Amino acid sequence: MASKNSPSRRLKKLAAEIPPDNTIHAILVGLERLENGDYALAMIGSSFIEKALEVAILSRLIPMNDAERGQLFNYENRGPLSDLSSRIRLARAMGLFGPHTFADLERIRKLRNAFAHALSYITFATRQVEDICAAFHATRRVTGDARVPGALSRAKYVHAARFIAGALKTRINAEGVAYHSPTPPADDRLP
Repeated sequence: MASKNSPSRRLKKLAAEIPPDNTIHAILVGLERLENGDYALAMIGSSFIEKALEVAILSRLIPMNDAERGQLFNYENRGPLSDLSSRIRLARAMGLFGPHTFADLERIRKLRNAFAHALSYITFATRQVEDICAAFHATRRVTGDARVPGALSRAKYVHAARFIAGALKTRINAEGVAYHSPTPPADDRLP
């Protein structure tokens, strides 16, 4: 029997933690500037989104202990909300954001899946990836280094992931935890 504080359990706990905003910013900006960090950027950016969605959804549900949350969100438990797609769709159905943000979250999910499952080498300079990044609604004024292939796409991805995760967190903080609350009011930042 594994001990309560086994390395495996400590690793799972570490993976579940949400870092402070300044740490998230530093990680994403650092990866954005790293020449060969496209895979890591796609994975970590989507992980921040995934965790932000979990917290946003939990803010609308009844209070739950760790085991109950695990039954909903943990992949090991085959939870119904263990994947990014399910979280995006439920959060949209709960009215946590509008159709433009939904489309941006779907773009982030598709990019994450492409980076995770492609058998060929893709980067943010890959034409199909650039096309998806060009369609982000959350990126109104984003610039990149024209000398670095894919820099503008990386910047758009980072901005979309940071902006959406930050807006969800700000909204939760502003509203407080509102269990069984009615449909939330519209938020112009999450159209």
